Amino acid sequence: GKITRNLSFNQYKMKHADKRGGSEIPLILDELSECVSGAADTEKEIEYKALISEINDFLGILSPEKRNIFIYRYWYSYSVTNIAKICGIKENTVSMILSRTRNKLREYLTERGYEI
Repeated sequence: GKITRNLSFNQYKMKHADKRGGSEIPLILDELSECVSGAADTEKEIEYKALISEINDFLGILSPEKRNIFIYRYWYSYSVTNIAKICGIKENTVSMILSRTRNKLREYLTERGYEI
């Protein structure tokens, strides 16, 4: 799934390059950069897998609505507008839920010893 997702991101980047109107990917990655650092090397593979497990545990404690909104945004890369339409709520509500969920994720990971 991860390989397919990354290949899809590469295709998306090619099709939505700045010269073709821009993209949501940089915005999404920027939003998540507040929660998780992007540094990864082979020496930190075990820590990386533990981080994935912690994020999955965090998603497990969220309400289904908040979990779906988070996954729509950060896994499927949906725009805030599309998420609002899917969930039948206002864009401002989606933005607020995402912001609060990122803050909770940051706190959750900090409590478990991860440097943000």
